[in-house]
Amino acid sequence: MVTSSDNETETNIGLCIVGLEDGNNDGLNEGLIITIENSYAGYEAYVNFTLKNMSSDNIGVISLEIKNPNPQALSLDIIGLDSVTMFPEETADFTVIITILPYSQQNQNYSFEMTMILAGS
Repeated sequence: MVTSSDNETETNIGLCIVGLEDGNNDGLNEGLIITIENSYAGYEAYVNFTLKNMSSDNIGVISLEIKNPNPQALSLDIIGLDSVTMFPEETADFTVIITILPYSQQNQNYSFEMTMILAGS
């Protein structure tokens, strides 16, 4: 499950769009493609997602690969990566906080990709 929200309370200018990615064509989604539209400095978006262990083995999240072609414009914080080990059918929840930095261009669209790197334990 994936949901998104943002820090806008009085205006509704910016938008966070999240898509799932099956990077290795195995029918399972290992990654997210996140796009921020109509951004401006100080805009924050929050992406909450749940990872489920669909294997019959224990797995652990060992790292997160982020392809961010705009590091001068986006700051990314990930909550929930602290030594996650999941048993079969178990889930873990994560949050990505995206902050648009002062050096970004107003009303610009920014996209980046995230892929979980998993290992059996």
